[in-house]
Amino acid sequence: ADPPPPPLGSRPLTIAPAARPVEPVAPLSTAPPLAPKTPSAAELMRPRPEGAARREPSPRQPSPRRSPRSSRKLGRSTSASSSELSFGSGSSAVRLLPAPLNKNRVCEYGWLTPLLSSLVASQAAGVTDLASGTPGATLFVVCGGCPNSFCGMQAVLYTHMRSSPPELDFWWIKPKKEDGSTLERATLDRHSKGEHKNDPGRSRALYAQFADLFAVGGGAEAAAR
Repeated sequence: ADPPPPPLGSRPLTIAPAARPVEPVAPLSTAPPLAPKTPSAAELMRPRPEGAARREPSPRQPSPRRSPRSSRKLGRSTSASSSELSFGSGSSAVRLLPAPLNKNRVCEYGWLTPLLSSLVASQAAGVTDLASGTPGATLFVVCGGCPNSFCGMQAVLYTHMRSSPPELDFWWIKPKKEDGSTLERATLDRHSKGEHKNDPGRSRALYAQFADLFAVGGGAEAAAR
């Protein structure tokens, strides 16, 4: 059996010294410094008092900018230059470019001056389809598509042909080869072959759309197009 414990008074008491209180140490912060607040669009538009310093947005944070979709409602495109405007919406929107895509200039069509002057004076020049002998009269000219990488200087002449029934026809007219500032009078008539061949050829499907606008002699099919 275990011996009995000694009496309380027979064992000396030992008092430990009081422990020194430990001062708390602040933990080191590893979080990155907070970026300066970027002003909102409303704050940027708010007028500042005289003498106040102008607040610039932080270089780390992009300045608020409208999305292209929202800016389109205002008639402007943020992706385009400041001189580029758009009007309307959807499929009917019209965009004005700062520089024209067509490099041809109005001054290059001076050779059409006599013909255009006769139209303005209501003195339309007479024309003839040399293949059929059908006479007609000039109506208007569509220019600007030429010259291009496929062909030289020329324009499309639209005429009212006195056939049965009457119809709207068109073909190419050109300046003289030796003098680009003068109209080649022979091209006022429609040539299907020869030196002055000027029938529309493969371009007919494109330029027929202008003729269909008048639906002269085209019937219901041209009117539907």
